[in-house]
Amino acid sequence: MEQPPDYAFKIEILDSAGKDEGSIVYNIKVTTLPNSQLWFMIKDRYSVMRSFSEDIVKPLFKDPASVLPPFPEKKFFGGSDPKFLEQRKHQLAVYFNEFFVNERILNHARAKILEYFMESAAEDLDRVKIQKLIEQHNKGLVKMPSGDNQLKAASSAQVIKL
Repeated sequence: MEQPPDYAFKIEILDSAGKDEGSIVYNIKVTTLPNSQLWFMIKDRYSVMRSFSEDIVKPLFKDPASVLPPFPEKKFFGGSDPKFLEQRKHQLAVYFNEFFVNERILNHARAKILEYFMESAAEDLDRVKIQKLIEQHNKGLVKMPSGDNQLKAASSAQVIKL
């Protein structure tokens, strides 16, 4: 039996912006739960988020669709349409909310998840905040809810066990 994860984050996809070569970058606010005292920003492209997810999910599940919602489909044309971007932001939030509360993912991919947050940090200050959070957790100064029921009760919680 998987051990319940003990570290939670709330993820909000705030907006999206154009980038060179026509790519869209999503601005994501990550807030620690349950007390929301620490937050940081990450930025990433759809293709990187998809690759990150696949690298973790494929080795763990024979049928990912049985445990996670579908990852938003790739769009070849019209990907910068405002209506489409709003829909994709919602779909990404739904997907990653489930992804980050899945105990098997969290128990097997903690290092990859933390590395992803560090690599995707929007600014140097965000990297400092992430590093501070990791250090506090490692010293036992930060305790988060554990157990599936508590985590699911936290609205849009995404969980990482450090």
